[in-house]
Amino acid sequence: DKSYTWLSLALCIFLILTPTDHRYAFLTFTAGAGLGYYLELWGTTRECWTYYTYQTPPLFAVLAHGMAAVAFWRAGLVAKMIGGRIRWRWPQQAEVKEEA
Repeated sequence: DKSYTWLSLALCIFLILTPTDHRYAFLTFTAGAGLGYYLELWGTTRECWTYYTYQTPPLFAVLAHGMAAVAFWRAGLVAKMIGGRIRWRWPQQAEVKEEA
């Protein structure tokens, strides 16, 4: 049973097929992958964790950080879209009136 694999695949397909700003998505992916590279490099060279490939860092882990960055960004956009449709009232800062 590979239910999480199918769930991950469905999420990736959803992220690819839904309309978005492709330039911003690419920049988010690149930034996430870049930061993921240094995180994975730090963790694997200090032997905090290892992968079955024994690479430091493995390419799939680096690219997973980029995909996760895009997924979190897109999830935030979806939450804002849904929140706008059902008119969630986000907490607002109280206004201070100036005395005369």
